[in-house]
Amino acid sequence: MYWYEITLETDADKLDEGILFFNNLDIWSLNIDDPNDMITHQNQVRWDYIDEKLLERDMTKAHVKYYTEDENEALEIRKKAISDGFSCSVDKLKAEDWENGWKKYYKPFKLGEKVVIIPAWEEYELKDGELPVILDSGMAFGTGTHETTKMCIGFIEKYISNESNVLDIGTGSGILSICAARFGNKNITAIDIDELAVKIAKENVELNGFSNEIKVLQGDLFKKITGKYNVIIANIVADIIKELFNGIDNFLAENGLFITSGIITERRDEVVSYAEEKGFVVFDENEDDGWTAIVFKKRI
Repeated sequence: MYWYEITLETDADKLDEGILFFNNLDIWSLNIDDPNDMITHQNQVRWDYIDEKLLERDMTKAHVKYYTEDENEALEIRKKAISDGFSCSVDKLKAEDWENGWKKYYKPFKLGEKVVIIPAWEEYELKDGELPVILDSGMAFGTGTHETTKMCIGFIEKYISNESNVLDIGTGSGILSICAARFGNKNITAIDIDELAVKIAKENVELNGFSNEIKVLQGDLFKKITGKYNVIIANIVADIIKELFNGIDNFLAENGLFITSGIITERRDEVVSYAEEKGFVVFDENEDDGWTAIVFKKRI
């Protein structure tokens, strides 16, 4: 059995464009290879969490990867990517190499002051005050190292209480929902349109012992979800976040917060302007290495 690895290369500061290319093809299960993740780890002297060989790569280039068993699909995606001006390649991989070979580079690492991301196949001895989040995300999903995820976790710790009713849109590996549960929340709904994402998120939720606290659903937000939420989280990309403002208020409880991330800083003003047109105001925000996370609230 073989898999086909489609690798789209972008400048590191234009990673958002590469992600959007796949999203426009209705492809959401992506592996993001951002050199800024490794630079951040290096600057914070986390040598025990990262393979130093990875630091020898070209730090000006980022890669977005998608995996499929369909060779024709892979070749069509490459053709379109090249016609759109991207550098793109397709590699044929044996299933066992694809499924397991990458794991040797994924080690435990700390996010913020408390959260420690622990790969399911790694052993880690927790230190006082640390909160474990165990992940077996698969190659198709991010592992939690990206700035957008870190900023979301910071806002989760800051704004989610035990009584919050939480909605996690585009949950992927389930990392943000699991963090919300780890901080004490007991009422979380995670949703993703991708079948594989839902499968992996459910497995990770079970790994962390939060099957009662987190409900994972597959489907489109506006068709699948009902009810109101105190906190809604969307760590996606700027264009999708803008689309969410065309109806997200139907799911937001009174005085609720909409935590957004995945916004390249160059597009921050564009997203804020659109949100304001839809009746939202900026409640809080953070910026990290070219990425912005914003907490919105309905204008009173």
